[in-house]
Amino acid sequence: IQEEQFQSRLERRIEARLKAIQQTAISRAERSGLLSTHVGAELRWKLDTELTLLLEKEDLKSEVPLPKA
Repeated sequence: IQEEQFQSRLERRIEARLKAIQQTAISRAERSGLLSTHVGAELRWKLDTELTLLLEKEDLKSEVPLPKA
C-alpha cells in the first residue's frame, strides 16, 4: 500500500512540474512573439487552474517549485 501511495504521489508531482514547465514555455513564447498574448492568457489561465487544483487536491504546494513570472 505504501508503494502505491508513493507512486501515486510521485505521478502527481511529475504532473504538477510538467504544468509549471508549460506555463514557463507559454510565457517565453509570448515574449518572443510566437504566441499572441490573448491566446497565451487563455492557456495560462487553464494551466493555472489545473495546477492549483492538482496541488490542493494532492497537498503538494510545498513540494513542487513553481516558476517565477
